[in-house]
Amino acid sequence: MPYSCLFFCLVFLFSKHEILNNARGNFLSSNALDYVPVLFFHGSMQTAFDFKQADLRAIRDRLSLQFGKIPDKERLDPLSQFVCSFLGSVTPNPISWGAFARLVLRYQTWDAVADAPEADIEALIRNVTYSEKKAAELKGALRKIRACYGKISFDFLVDLEIGQALFQLEQIQGVGRKTAAATLNFSTLRGRAFVVDASILRVLRRFGFVGANASTEASYDAVMAAADDSMPMISMNCIGS
Repeated sequence: MPYSCLFFCLVFLFSKHEILNNARGNFLSSNALDYVPVLFFHGSMQTAFDFKQADLRAIRDRLSLQFGKIPDKERLDPLSQFVCSFLGSVTPNPISWGAFARLVLRYQTWDAVADAPEADIEALIRNVTYSEKKAAELKGALRKIRACYGKISFDFLVDLEIGQALFQLEQIQGVGRKTAAATLNFSTLRGRAFVVDASILRVLRRFGFVGANASTEASYDAVMAAADDSMPMISMNCIGS
């Protein structure tokens, strides 16, 4: 099956927080392209070839050598990562991180957020995209978690298979595949779930790895199917749009 080398380079390129922080919003920005040469095996670009797991591993190894691993101290607990990713939908990192920090400083616990008036939550996250909608859905999500599991905690995710964990998270209103996968992968759970944000979905479509109208879920399935079961996904911190 023909795959695009450039596609995988860019996908994993944009899965590193060092580059995402500089190249957010345009996967062909000059900042991003500055890093592309390190990913190729030869001086010229190979645009398509029969992709093998060894190739994917080689690309990953090159990225790891260049940028290193994400320090454990940068990972959030699953629930905090959930909130961070929830706020980060269609929102740049600096804005979503700011909103997340204001919630933490104001309420201290997620129980307090769940019990806070929606208007107060919305005021703290006002600069994120769809802040009014997210305030209501975040409050509702936290209350649903507490009602279902007796406390606001994602401890139950630890013992679930990835597919089961994704399913449980996606039952929460406002939670799609990106937020669910980010909760599992970027947090201390280190779950093997590839996170498809808007930038990565654009790359997947443009290079023909998925159809022009492929959904986030379909794109997730395609990438996971192409990866070796023993190879963990590259992860990063909270991502935006």
